[in-house]
Amino acid sequence: MRVCIERSSGRMIESQSGVAPHGTLVANAVSAGYAEADVEEKVVTQDAFDVLWAAARPPATYADNRR
Repeated sequence: MRVCIERSSGRMIESQSGVAPHGTLVANAVSAGYAEADVEEKVVTQDAFDVLWAAARPPATYADNRR
C-alpha cells in the first residue's frame, strides 16, 4: 500500500493500493494545494496503514457511539 503523508504533521493525505511508487500521490497532493516539498509518498505495511487510518478518522461522537 502506498500513502502520501504531510511531512510536518505525519498526517495521511491519500492512499492507493500497490507497492511501486509512481509519484501519482505527490502529484495529487500538489494539485490539491500542498507544496511538493511538504509531502512524501512511501510504501507502508498494512499495520502502519491501519495506524495512519485510525489517526486520520475524526473521533466518534456521542451519537455514533449510541448507534
